[in-house]
This record gives sequence, C-alpha cells and structure tokens, in this order.
Amino acid sequence: AARTAIRAAGAHRLFLPPYSPDLNPIEHLTRQGEPGTVEATWRRVGHVLDLAAPDACANSPGNSGYAAV
Repeated sequence: AARTAIRAAGAHRLFLPPYSPDLNPIEHLTRQGEPGTVEATWRRVGHVLDLAAPDACANSPGNSGYAAV
C-alpha cells in the first residue's frame, strides 16, 4: 500500500546503505579529537561546527523534513 501511494504521488523510494560511521562526515570528524573527557569532546564538536558553512546549517532542518517554527 505504501509503495502504491508513493508512486501515485509521482515519487520513488530510495534505500540508504547500511549505517556506517565512515559514511557520516560529522561523526568521522568528531572522533578525530582528543579522546577521553567531556570537555575534549565539546571542544571537538565546537571545532567541527565551525567547519560548517552558516547557510548549510540554516538549510539543514528544512531539508531534513522538520517544519519551520
């Protein structure tokens, strides 16, 4: 039934590959930091966030299917 409804809407299903941290650039970048402490983790996350362009961050929620507030 779901496949029929999707096709009736003119859309197609795309299946994602099995999960792998190698396919997730954010996870990969955060794991390259200092191991061990909460403080080191937060520093690394802050660094990774600085690498993202502001317009990419602004577009991410909308492109992820979240409604604007």
